[in-house]
Amino acid sequence: MRTQSWRWPDDSPAQSRRCEEFARALGVPDVIGEALAGRKPEGFDPQALALRSLGDCTAAMGEPHNTAQAAERLLHAARTGRVGILCDFDVDGATAQAILVEALRLAGGPSGREPAVSVPERNTEGFGPNERCLKSLADAGVTCIAVLDCGTAAGGLLDGFHQATGIDVVVIDHHPAHGAQTPATGVLLNPWAASAAAPGEQGTLCTAALAWFVARSILRQAGLSKAETKAIRQRITLYAALGTSCDLMPLDMPFNRALIRHGVRLLGDTASRGNGLAEICELASIGAACSADDFGWRIGPRLNAGSRMGESDLAARCLRESDREAARDFARRLDQHNQDRKELGHKARAELASHSDLAGFDHGPVNVFVASSATPGTVGLVASELVRLAGWPAIALTQRDNGALAGSGRSALEFNIGEAVVAAVRSGIARKGGGHPSACGIEIEPQRLEDLRGFLAERFKEHAANAAIPCEPSRVIDAVLRPNHLAADALLALAQAQQQLEPWGPGLEFPQFGVRVCSVARHKLTANGHLFATLECAGSRFEAVWWSAPDDWQDRLAANATRDGRAEVAGRVELDSWNGREKGRFVIADARVPQG
Repeated sequence: MRTQSWRWPDDSPAQSRRCEEFARALGVPDVIGEALAGRKPEGFDPQALALRSLGDCTAAMGEPHNTAQAAERLLHAARTGRVGILCDFDVDGATAQAILVEALRLAGGPSGREPAVSVPERNTEGFGPNERCLKSLADAGVTCIAVLDCGTAAGGLLDGFHQATGIDVVVIDHHPAHGAQTPATGVLLNPWAASAAAPGEQGTLCTAALAWFVARSILRQAGLSKAETKAIRQRITLYAALGTSCDLMPLDMPFNRALIRHGVRLLGDTASRGNGLAEICELASIGAACSADDFGWRIGPRLNAGSRMGESDLAARCLRESDREAARDFARRLDQHNQDRKELGHKARAELASHSDLAGFDHGPVNVFVASSATPGTVGLVASELVRLAGWPAIALTQRDNGALAGSGRSALEFNIGEAVVAAVRSGIARKGGGHPSACGIEIEPQRLEDLRGFLAERFKEHAANAAIPCEPSRVIDAVLRPNHLAADALLALAQAQQQLEPWGPGLEFPQFGVRVCSVARHKLTANGHLFATLECAGSRFEAVWWSAPDDWQDRLAANATRDGRAEVAGRVELDSWNGREKGRFVIADARVPQG
């Protein structure tokens, strides 16, 4: 793959003033203020990133439209009949159903029946409600169905089901309809469907967060006291934080930030974990000391592995299970699926690496790759790898048993890949598809593959013509670390300040720093290819690591130069804890000899 250009930060007087404003507002070192100011547009209020309580952020944002109505119908069904839940197979869907199950078990009273749950099969049925799931819930005797994390665009199917069976339908979803028919009967709780205007901050909530509002309303309408519901409220808040993190919701919004921070505190309190989550945490070695990264990197992949490997309902079953032994079995199966998923992912990425025209992906602008060794549940890993390698948006596809090509996409360069896929469906190129700005799912006929490539290329061209950033892959450096930032105490303070600003993620990406001129003072390359080095910049020495360093690392770091061995490095600063001691460490992402 070609070497990407580097983009250094703007050092104009106006930008310097913004950097000072961010640093002052958040009480962070100046270089973090510089990194944040460079990421956010003019007019962005840095107070949106400040530490605020979940209660304050909830009150400021307000309750989504139709929350009370959805809660009323579900509570009535729990007390007079039986609730059914049809949820998506991802972490957002699984956590949303666990939230409702927890609330309905308590509010339904001793005579209430356990909710029946049905989940579409990821590898064979794909996203969205379907007739099989609806029929299975009707056969279970439900009187009201909560459709979670899907259903907004399935108005025809859900209205027809209600008319045929008389079963009430409550849709709780955060996906825009994109012009599709929305349900006309029952209750639709979706900030994107509440009005013609943009939904504001409520439009950044995932379905688990919307279900959290509904569950709280259910508990209030049931007349239960805060003391009676304390344990449940803690558990559902933890699930909502998990869903928000794993569904990659924007983290520059006060509510999402406060929810995840609160969720991390609850994750550290083992009493707040339900049976299934407790067992997953034990398998993932997550104790009382935890962080927001544990949601997305250690818990989420295990929950997602079930649907990727053919057991789409396993995550939902694990999270709602009330028997500890059964929960342990579900968690172990998810963990094994995760190991198998990693192995399949390695094979699919190896296929990508050996592709005969790998260099062709350098040209983008939206790469579409057919991975024969992947499954519909693992192609997303291939798409992510292709984005990492080439820097352009990417879609990876594999063939279903029915002959269609199905897959997942990941975005880059602020291209709204979910919207593009919906447009491909409307144009007749794709059979079905949808998603978010950062990720999508799609299914097409094999003969439309080149049509899809051409269509996406045109969409990207339109995007690039109106984008605020250069629409070409490059290594973006948010701030420059100078010698005073690299001293051991300053680097530690920088790492600790970053930790205080967690969570990082979509909308608030982890700062990428650059060091303009440095040299290698000492280095050690381990047997598995990791480089540990001491670098020097104008007399300040600092510790650095380059995980899986490339074969030409010595050339990039000018480590072989007989004199004037200067290099530029780009990467991130992380907190390194070992044997009770903490220090700041620079993690190298790339290095090069200074240009010009």
